Amino acid sequence: MNHEFTVDPGHLIKLVDAVQAGALDLDALDTICFCLEASGNFTWDADTPDGERVANGLFWLGSPEVNYALTESVMAKIRDYLVTGRESFTDDDPRSPAEG
Repeated sequence: MNHEFTVDPGHLIKLVDAVQAGALDLDALDTICFCLEASGNFTWDADTPDGERVANGLFWLGSPEVNYALTESVMAKIRDYLVTGRESFTDDDPRSPAEG
């Protein structure tokens, strides 16, 4: 890709929807998140509400080993966050083994 592509929350919502529908597995999701974050061609402005949601969404989706385990309920909460900007994680949400 030889040009920039602006990632918005809707793009990540489509990834979450694909996982929830069984069309995308968690290994593929991890790879996609890594590529989005590692490439200089995929951009978002984390200083804007939409860009902040993209940055946080990619962090949660692409790093479950240091965040929340990507259970069905956690995926639903990430999706809701991407739509609304409301973070609804609680102490009851499963953390990764590294976090305890």
